[in-house]
Amino acid sequence: MPQIDAIIKCCVINFIYPAMYEVFMINENTEHSALIREEDKRFLANQFRKKLSKTVTLIVFTSSDKKCMYCDKAVEIIEEVSSLSDKIKTVTYSFENDREMVEKYNVKKYPAIIVTSERIRDSRVVFYGLPSGYEFGSLVESIESASMDEPEIADKAKEIISGINMPVKITVYITPTCQYCPRASTIANKFAILNQNISSEITEILEFGDEDEIKDIEKVPYIKVNDRIIVIGTHTEEQFAEFVMGATKEQ
Repeated sequence: MPQIDAIIKCCVINFIYPAMYEVFMINENTEHSALIREEDKRFLANQFRKKLSKTVTLIVFTSSDKKCMYCDKAVEIIEEVSSLSDKIKTVTYSFENDREMVEKYNVKKYPAIIVTSERIRDSRVVFYGLPSGYEFGSLVESIESASMDEPEIADKAKEIISGINMPVKITVYITPTCQYCPRASTIANKFAILNQNISSEITEILEFGDEDEIKDIEKVPYIKVNDRIIVIGTHTEEQFAEFVMGATKEQ
């Protein structure tokens, strides 16, 4: 697997929208400069003006643990994103010092970024790891979806997901260089935003590769639904919705 340092330096803030595909580069010299280039900030600010309706709050959990190599970068990139719109707020907590918040949001590791809004006040949309590479696009789309009255989902998929009335946990394992991962993570997050019975966890496996549940993952996106149904690769919203519904029938 490629090293995360190389990934952050070479690439890659990506946005995947229905009608366009844009690639944005993270600044290599991040010691004294912003992670997002100025021209890309202007694009994002304009995009947020068009897309954001309600206020979204990004809750970031970091740690003083030296093993957390990208906790500071996670805070930095979220602060840069929030500076682009008055409808994006940020709150930062310490995994060690803010245990009440850790328990409230059921945070398991760090860095963690939770997407909340007026209608999403829990931790059902969470990113574990730095949202760099192609996955940055998924974070942007999740912010936009959380700001809407209802996320944009295909009608059939919306019908299926809206009918789920029991807890469902979707876990999507991704890497920053996987071009197909953002679609899987974005769909999972939209489902969680649409239905409060669904939670979505997006985990970047390069940062948490020592965990037992991650060690054997060879291909991404690797998707688990209720730790039972395992799906590999990208799928349409309707197909993904059928997988989620199938997990409820096995309970």
